[in-house]
Amino acid sequence: MAKFDNEAAAAECLRVLNAFFTKYPNPQLQAWAMGSFQKLLKRGVQLTGSPAGWMAGLVHAISNFGKQPCGVEGLLNAEFTEAFGGVSMSTVRSRSATIRQVLEL
Repeated sequence: MAKFDNEAAAAECLRVLNAFFTKYPNPQLQAWAMGSFQKLLKRGVQLTGSPAGWMAGLVHAISNFGKQPCGVEGLLNAEFTEAFGGVSMSTVRSRSATIRQVLEL
């Protein structure tokens, strides 16, 4: 069985995250997302599964910092999930919960 390549997954996650912020520019949220992503990597999170799911979960988690998770301001859930290649909201919420726990948000 091949060893999981977290570096390759991280590179794809960054590509997905940059594509999201190209479509929906928000410099403040982007800076926070990039910093939070680096923290996830430093804490050893294995990015198994869909990179789009991880990055949608990350944006969702930080967008809802300090409040009950309800979505990303200014975007309908359908627009948000479409921006990440059609990842399901179930995946977004699951990854968001994991990220909030790991980053103690």
